[in-house]
Amino acid sequence: MNITDKIEEIRRKPEYERIRYVWGMVLVSMVFVIFIWFFSFKSIFKSESRTNSEVGPITGLDENKINANNNNLEIEANLETNKDSNL
Repeated sequence: MNITDKIEEIRRKPEYERIRYVWGMVLVSMVFVIFIWFFSFKSIFKSESRTNSEVGPITGLDENKINANNNNLEIEANLETNKDSNL
């Protein structure tokens, strides 16, 4: 059965039956939304041991800053070594 045929069939029914279809679709939609909502809460509370300061985007930036500083120190040490060997 084609979807447009089904819609036409529902349009020809009395209003009280069409209202049943509406509430049925509302129920199906809400079950879907609650299902998604439940699993999103489940994933949020799954990692209770992690705090916001351990997860946020700033944490990644801080780690990159530390790595960049370490790389700069290595480059400076290599430059000093090269200067000493050229003299």
